[in-house]
Amino acid sequence: MSDPVRSTTWKGRLRLCADAFLLAGLLFVVTQGALALPATALGLDDGSPPEWIGLLSALLTLAAVVGGAVGAWSLHGRALSGRVWLGLALGAVLGGPLVSVVVMVAAGLSRIVPWSRRSEGPWVLVAMVALGVLALLAVPVVDAVRDLAGARADVRADRVRLAALLLSLVAVAITATIGAVRGDETGEVGIFLALVAVPAATAVLGADLLLAARTSPRDAPTAATSDAPGPA
Repeated sequence: MSDPVRSTTWKGRLRLCADAFLLAGLLFVVTQGALALPATALGLDDGSPPEWIGLLSALLTLAAVVGGAVGAWSLHGRALSGRVWLGLALGAVLGGPLVSVVVMVAAGLSRIVPWSRRSEGPWVLVAMVALGVLALLAVPVVDAVRDLAGARADVRADRVRLAALLLSLVAVAITATIGAVRGDETGEVGIFLALVAVPAATAVLGADLLLAARTSPRDAPTAATSDAPGPA
């Protein structure tokens, strides 16, 4: 069962963050692909693309972060309020520096690791992102499979999580193949997907922590009862 007011366990928060991450990543791939296809067909991506394409791409990226965070929050039966929006905004803002730190650490390690210096491509960054994604998604994905096979306490969230994971993996595999054939940056879509999705995960974490900090132990049972979601 989804946590109605706030996640009282680390697993509850991890599931919430994982769902926001997956939904934001999937939205990012879909929206950027929808923008790239007509741009490529019209030849707008040759040389220096028009400024409006870059602006629209940035707006679509922001929309993916917001959509992923809000979608995951609603998927877990949470109500949106002014306090929640504040927590989402603060969490998303903190996600940006976190991504920057990962990139800087990867760049530093790239100068130290011998095999990375002799090869092409940001392999240290790829490895760090892959390990981070695995750490974030492993437990929620296993929980979803177990829940569907057993108690079926939150079928909708389980199905959405697994479907978003599957579609994201397919998208990354396709773009990686295209990038390998073309020899361009298309193959790095998986990295951008993960880095863009991080602020969505930190956004829902920020909202959840803000609710936890502002909800007193005496009021929490009452709030949880009044806001509890219906059967999945």
